[in-house]
Amino acid sequence: FAEAIYIVTSGEFMPIYAANNIMRGIKRFSKRGGSRLGGIIHNSRGSGEDLHIVEEFAGVTGTRVIQSIPRSGEILKAELEMKTVIEKFPDSGISNIFRSLAKEIMNNKDYRHPKPLSDEEMEEFGIKIARAFKT
Repeated sequence: FAEAIYIVTSGEFMPIYAANNIMRGIKRFSKRGGSRLGGIIHNSRGSGEDLHIVEEFAGVTGTRVIQSIPRSGEILKAELEMKTVIEKFPDSGISNIFRSLAKEIMNNKDYRHPKPLSDEEMEEFGIKIARAFKT
């Protein structure tokens, strides 16, 4: 089994809701000697303005954001050639971010038992998210 699980999410409600459900499973199995949570990886789907939402979610659930991956056209271009961004653009900024993430995961020993939100707390957090995205 894996020592640690990492959750990738963005700051919209449904990805946060899914992350919370994954935490429920991790909590259930970690108490029986299973994997614990290594952290959250923020997957920016836009300008990165939702990072604060993911950081707040991490805080209230007892974990941390270990890296934020910005949206990148280089990732899309690499995917078209069936390559990773590190293969296609090895010296790019986004490749360096992925290298940094890999080092963080390899060196991380700060595994935690997550504290997922209840259904009611999740609903309240969803309202916060909606307000944050209000245009």
